[in-house]
Amino acid sequence: MKILYKIISIVFLLAFAVFSTGCNKNELYPASDIQITKVDPYNIIPTSNNFDSIDDGVITMKLLNSIPCDLISYDLSYRTVLNDPIESLSISQIKTNLPLAEKDTEVELTLKPYTQQLLNLLQSTSSEISPIRATVILHFRDVNKNDIYREASFLLYKYESTSSE
Repeated sequence: MKILYKIISIVFLLAFAVFSTGCNKNELYPASDIQITKVDPYNIIPTSNNFDSIDDGVITMKLLNSIPCDLISYDLSYRTVLNDPIESLSISQIKTNLPLAEKDTEVELTLKPYTQQLLNLLQSTSSEISPIRATVILHFRDVNKNDIYREASFLLYKYESTSSE
């Protein structure tokens, strides 16, 4: 009977050791490895107060391993030059479907990182809050159901009219 208790105790301790430290989910279901390789243009300088004068931003991503994933959504948040958040203009979970399927292949996401409301705020405030940093949080999900997040940023400068206009 003592031998049976010892065997059960040893099996229990081994099982506990394996499940608490030795078996990690990421070893069984590894995550995609994604790198942001380029943000273009990083500095966005409008040519007028009009929203159409803002250049599209392009975020270039590369899959570094062979685990396919999809960009499923992204969030936009804004901060002033003093790093104060502009929470009322943040946008969450903008849906998209952009696959990253092959290792070392670059994929581009084109977006307008700023809104007309943000341009209006820039022009109407007497405070010097320019440049405003737009932070884009990219949300990926890979074939192993891992959620991966990456971040990219743009800077928007206030439109300044020249005396010749």
